[in-house]
Amino acid sequence: MGLGACLLQDGQPIAYASHALTDTETRYTQIEKELLAVMYAATKFHHYIYGNEVMVESDHKPLKAIIRKPLHQVSPRMQMMLLKLMKYNLCVTCVPGSKLYIADTLSRAYVDDTSKESIDSQLEGGQYRIHTVTQYLPASTHRIQELREATQSDHSLQLVHNHIVNGWPQHKSSLAPEIQAYWNLRGQMHVEEGLIYAGEQLIIPVAMRQEMLVTLHEGHAGSEKCKAPASEITYVLA
Repeated sequence: MGLGACLLQDGQPIAYASHALTDTETRYTQIEKELLAVMYAATKFHHYIYGNEVMVESDHKPLKAIIRKPLHQVSPRMQMMLLKLMKYNLCVTCVPGSKLYIADTLSRAYVDDTSKESIDSQLEGGQYRIHTVTQYLPASTHRIQELREATQSDHSLQLVHNHIVNGWPQHKSSLAPEIQAYWNLRGQMHVEEGLIYAGEQLIIPVAMRQEMLVTLHEGHAGSEKCKAPASEITYVLA
């Protein structure tokens, strides 16, 4: 698998680039791969585009929304990529995949450069290090493990997990009925350490929702007092 990019001016090619995905990068979710491609192209064409307004053409519609989202609403990995893109003046526009034949060809005939420093290793650099959401969940290690196991056993969440990793369909109607409620959250959802999040909010598995609600009520004077902080860290679809 690879990435491909072509820099055009007035419809004429100026520069080409291709990159072979590392083993780690092949396991990125689809939206992460799309954003990775933008980051790779921007870095590769830096001397051409820095300081100029650049139109990014993509056939992946969610990318247009993701690149405008606040950092706290996307996955930690995408946060790091967006940080690296902040120095560029980029505008994403959606075009049919059939019109992106140059980049598509380059992505299939990529240069095997995996021996060089991978993009993933660049993201791990201290300059762009960001703490994970799971690290700050107000729960014990044991409870987090229970949530992880319950997520793995939750049929609906595993369907969601599959779409996060492999990409969402073009239309809501193509989703299984039990997960259509997640459609409007698809651009925010990511998997981290076996748990599923919408932005920074944890998606609670069905089997643990009642238990978590009871736990949140314990030690509080009333339900209204505990709902606000709970809503900041958890997300439960009705």
